[in-house]
Amino acid sequence: FLQSLEMVLNLVIGTEFLKMLLRPNTDMILEVLVFVIARHMVVRTTTSVEDFLSVMSVGILLLIQKYLENRKNKEKL
Repeated sequence: FLQSLEMVLNLVIGTEFLKMLLRPNTDMILEVLVFVIARHMVVRTTTSVEDFLSVMSVGILLLIQKYLENRKNKEKL
């Protein structure tokens, strides 16, 4: 099961990476990073400290994405 899940997540990450190369912007970069961290958490055997750091990393990336989104909306006004 984990092997097939790893393969599916690799395909998703590869697809997102190609999208990022074709249309580079910060949203795509953040999305790829979130997928990479999520894959690491799901597929690999990790310690609780690594899990905590991974969750914190995803949270920080989502906060950055929200900040950049709000900044874009303010620029439109």
